Amino acid sequence: MFLSVQIAANVQALRNATASFLNTVCRGCIATGIIHSKQSASALFSVADELVRTVHRACDQAEGAARDAAFQIARGKIDQLMAFSVAEAEWCEKKGRDEANEYCEQLINFLRVTFGNVDNFKMAEKEGFCFGCAGHIATRIMGMVINGAGAFTDVPQDTEITSIEKINGFGIQNLSLDVAAFQSFADGCDVPQLSLCFNELKCFTDALGDRELVRLCEEANSDERMAKYPMLDLLKLRAVLEKYVGAGMSLLGGKQEFFLLEKKHIAKLLNSIKTQI
Repeated sequence: MFLSVQIAANVQALRNATASFLNTVCRGCIATGIIHSKQSASALFSVADELVRTVHRACDQAEGAARDAAFQIARGKIDQLMAFSVAEAEWCEKKGRDEANEYCEQLINFLRVTFGNVDNFKMAEKEGFCFGCAGHIATRIMGMVINGAGAFTDVPQDTEITSIEKINGFGIQNLSLDVAAFQSFADGCDVPQLSLCFNELKCFTDALGDRELVRLCEEANSDERMAKYPMLDLLKLRAVLEKYVGAGMSLLGGKQEFFLLEKKHIAKLLNSIKTQI
């Protein structure tokens, strides 16, 4: 990836230097007497202008190709990291964690280094690159939560991302810590609104930890639900509920700040969703 970034930087430097270089050559030709007449000088500058436009077009294409290559490589690295680290995460915990999962920390460290290496991109291109990487991570995480095994058909077989087969309330709570860590990192970057890439995941985990979720998912309360959780997709909610391991009595001791769904809640939710989709 770093080679692609360097190529983009080199092409950008060539593009920026072309006009100045050719202008210097033309003026040098006039100053040294190589070009004598005003007509010849005008023709020389016209040729130089056309050459500048040609070089700029070629550089824009080459720079764009290098940026695209860098992004595709970054996507591949993200998939590789997730393939090796997500498999180690535990999603049916007996208690909540105090910090994000290790895969989350690894991805954040990768983004921190990678974003630092694209500082030479133009601001719009850098922002697009950062949004692309963050959005890709958010999409992959949502996919591993709601998809079944083998659902990631767009990754090489040796980097298959493990989908979550079962998850309980503490797993959702831990996932919410991961989302918070990604958003905190994104807010610390110099890319405005980057944390918005993780808004759907935040909406998703917040809803699953809400004591009012069962009531909000009733058809009569759909407007209230959409006002509170505008990005909550009922199809995706159904997919995770079908994997959700309802809390037993051993997990319900004491007052839980993050609501743990019981089997009766899951049954009511699935029934409500069925009538609306």
